[in-house]
Amino acid sequence: MQGDKQMASQNLSTNQQSLLWGDEFLFRSNFNRTPFYLEHSLAGHPLFEKSRLIQLANLLQRDPGNISFDSGDIHVEDGWNKRPPKQYTLDEVMERIECTGAWVILKRTEKDPPYRALMNEIMSDIERLSGRNIRKETKNLEAHILLTSPGRITPFRSRERPTLGEERR
Repeated sequence: MQGDKQMASQNLSTNQQSLLWGDEFLFRSNFNRTPFYLEHSLAGHPLFEKSRLIQLANLLQRDPGNISFDSGDIHVEDGWNKRPPKQYTLDEVMERIECTGAWVILKRTEKDPPYRALMNEIMSDIERLSGRNIRKETKNLEAHILLTSPGRITPFRSRERPTLGEERR
C-alpha cells in the first residue's frame, strides 16, 4: 500500500468539488479488481454525523429489510448463523455505537434524497477516475453504510450479487 500511496501523490487527480481522488492510472487498473489507495473527504461530512445517521436509520427501519444490526461478543469463526441475541434496540446501538460492540448496516440509503445526492456525487467521482460510465453499465445503484463499534469483528460473507461495475444490464 505504501508504494500505491507514493504513486497516488505523483499523479493525483483531484478538483475542489471532488469527494474522491487518487491516481487515475492506479484507479483504472485496479478498480473492481484489487485493493488500492484512494483518498476521500467524507470524514466529517454532515451526512455522517451521528444525529443524521440516527435520523436515516429511523427512516430506513420502516422497511425491516433495510437494517441489519447486532451487538455483543463475536469471534472470527462465528458465522452468520451464530449471532448473539440482541442486547440493545437499534436506537440504543446507534446512540452508543462507541461502546455497544455493535455493527449496523443501513441499506438502500439512497431512499433519503440527501444520501441519494451524495451517492450521485461519489458516482461522478468514480466515473471520472475510472473513465467509465458506471451508471449506464449498472442496473440498480444502491448505497449502503456500515457502522461498527471500535474493535468490533464484522461478519463476512461472499457476495451473492456482483459488486459495483460487475452487474451489467
